[in-house]
Amino acid sequence: MEPRDVSEVLEALADAKSKEERTVIRTFGQHSPHVRGVREISLRRLSWFEIREDTVTAEPGAPVKKVLEEALERGYIIPTTYDGSIGGLIATEFPSPLSARYGMVREWVNGVSVATYWGKVYSYRGFTGTFGKAGAIVRAELKLFVKPRHAYTLDKTYERLDVEEYYSGVTRKPIASLVEYDGKWRVYFSFEEDVGMQGFNKDSGLVGFSYSPSTNTFIARVKGIQEFVTIVERTKPSLAVFMHGSSYAILESPSETEGLERFGSLDLHGRVIRRLFDPAGLYE
Repeated sequence: MEPRDVSEVLEALADAKSKEERTVIRTFGQHSPHVRGVREISLRRLSWFEIREDTVTAEPGAPVKKVLEEALERGYIIPTTYDGSIGGLIATEFPSPLSARYGMVREWVNGVSVATYWGKVYSYRGFTGTFGKAGAIVRAELKLFVKPRHAYTLDKTYERLDVEEYYSGVTRKPIASLVEYDGKWRVYFSFEEDVGMQGFNKDSGLVGFSYSPSTNTFIARVKGIQEFVTIVERTKPSLAVFMHGSSYAILESPSETEGLERFGSLDLHGRVIRRLFDPAGLYE
């Protein structure tokens, strides 16, 4: 089902509610595992967006890539490397290396409008990160940031992560930061200027991150790099990623899942929002 406007979104949600059908909200669907036996409502046709000065207003199906391309032409960026839709970015609050400078998605979302199954649209920036479990995002307003003048990336591989060296990089205030584990540790920092870190490879451009979660993807709401390292050593995932300033770390196929959450799980704020806007438990 692919509604063409907000009224059709409201109709689709009301119909799902009347039939008591479990429902999942999607745009492109590339960053969330498919669930069998549920109704899928795709918002890909709602793809309009408009940039005015340092703000973009967009429908959920607007591709982040296209919005970023137009923003760059005007000297701005959206501080994310997410390659899906605006709706998916806001719903998942997907981690980004750029969180090191610009913070979590919720910190630069000015407003989010969500359609609900009882026929109303509500506006509240707190819908950010609720994974489509409070309703269907139909419009959002995001802040844009001035494009960095220059960017280059340092990277280094470790058998065992040097946490002190990592902290040394973070204190230099990078544009972006990424720690990746796949049996070895790799650390990436992106800066505007030469900060004189020895022993790192150097390349031009910003470090990026793109990932499509699977049914074996878990998240950990860690407070810092040391907690992340401890969790990786305990759970032994095939892949783990931590981005300073993001809302959660990603772990793929961990051998132990105690203390972890499935990708798409809500934090306390998200659970409260869901109880308020989906008391029937309709949304997957």
